[in-house]
Amino acid sequence: MGRILIADDHDSLRRGLAQAIAEAGHDIEEAPNGNAAIEKLHEG
Repeated sequence: MGRILIADDHDSLRRGLAQAIAEAGHDIEEAPNGNAAIEKLHEG
């Protein structure tokens, strides 16, 4: 399955969404804000 980056400053929303998507078989990366998401994108 695919790899998905979830960026949201609401921890509970981000974690709940990540859990649901992971249960569907996707690899998840989480970021607490847009800047952290951009850093993760540059890391690969």
